Amino acid sequence: MSPETTSVNRLPMLNIGHLMSISLDGDWNFQLLDRPDQDPSKRWQTIPVPGLWTMINGQQPFGDKPIYTNTQMPFDQLPPTVPSENPTGIYEREFSLPSSWKNKRVVLSIGGFESVAILSINGKEVGVAKDSRLASEFDITDFIAGGSNRVQIKVIKWSDACFIEDQDQWWHGGITRSVKLFATEDVFIERLYATPGLEVNNKVGTLNVRAHINSINEADISNYKLRVRVVGAKGADKTAIVLNRPKPQWTEKSAEEKRAGDDFFLARYWDGSMPENERIAREAIKQPWPGRVHFETEIPKIAAWSAETPNLYTLRIELVSPTGAVVEISQQKIGFRSVVIKGRELLVNGKAIYIYGVNRHDFNRHTGRVLSRDDMRQDLLEMKRWNFNAVRTSHYPNDPAFLELCDELGFYVIDEANIESHAFYDSISNDPRYASAFVE
Repeated sequence: MSPETTSVNRLPMLNIGHLMSISLDGDWNFQLLDRPDQDPSKRWQTIPVPGLWTMINGQQPFGDKPIYTNTQMPFDQLPPTVPSENPTGIYEREFSLPSSWKNKRVVLSIGGFESVAILSINGKEVGVAKDSRLASEFDITDFIAGGSNRVQIKVIKWSDACFIEDQDQWWHGGITRSVKLFATEDVFIERLYATPGLEVNNKVGTLNVRAHINSINEADISNYKLRVRVVGAKGADKTAIVLNRPKPQWTEKSAEEKRAGDDFFLARYWDGSMPENERIAREAIKQPWPGRVHFETEIPKIAAWSAETPNLYTLRIELVSPTGAVVEISQQKIGFRSVVIKGRELLVNGKAIYIYGVNRHDFNRHTGRVLSRDDMRQDLLEMKRWNFNAVRTSHYPNDPAFLELCDELGFYVIDEANIESHAFYDSISNDPRYASAFVE
């Protein structure tokens, strides 16, 4: 086990919808092995995906049972070692791609799994991922063929990652969230951060958008544009071009640019007090991040979001080629709100609020940690009936679908990282081998 290795060939995390998308949820071929190094047999059964081999319709048809522990691990080994007898599920199925996806970039997304996933396409290993509570996505363009393709996801129950996913919970094994395919052109949105805010008058919304555009096959990203529009709001259209400025040579710098560079190098403005004209000059000589897009805009006359008034707008995102062709489209719901801590009060849209919250695990008595969108909605509606207005995602990131429902129904969310080590809390956080996993 190697805690330093958190993934192999996993793409940067990106949570946006794609028009060209295919769900791979449904019945998969399945067999449960005793150990990761055991060869699969020719005897296959079926399992639903998402689906845990430890809990199907409230039963354990494959013999491996869920385990509940609080402040101890479910096995005796010390970090990062795990038992050699380590239940390993092999999920397989065939898929075919639409003819319209020919010559497209194709990505496979695994929404969640416990606790290591190894992805193979047509018998060739694509990549590896840990972290049971965040989606792992892999570019499979070079692994697919025309016609039918075979996907295998090998899920190993115990790993070094389990020691920092020890969250007073039921331990399961399997694929917990949806699996899907999506396609893009050679140039695509790799990362996107859209942050809505609210001015103090609660009538003007702010929108900060940061994105990174990337490509495969060395496709040129120069002059690509990102265009956003807030549907239903006036003056909410904005377009920005990919920043592709070459860093000037030393002899090409103006006196102001050279002075700004020297001041920065000498830490003259270590306290953040750099004048605006020097900041602009400093920006002009920085080498831009490849494919970076960044802009801010204001949107007048918007309706603010809060738990009592969960007003949402649709943010439409378009990637536009230099010829004006729209090559990628996505959209998501956003709400404009201000969140400030002032003294000992939490202010939402300028007003102090009370938090009436609950801790929540992903849990269903029939399917374990596998939840449908309707399951999540029913959880939240039941909370609303009892006047709750907040939820803590104890103790890990939830399915993006759950956060979308919180936006829609009106809940404040305290979102948590997938880090907890009850059994070794006094030692594992000082183990440098786990530094990468903690930071991720």
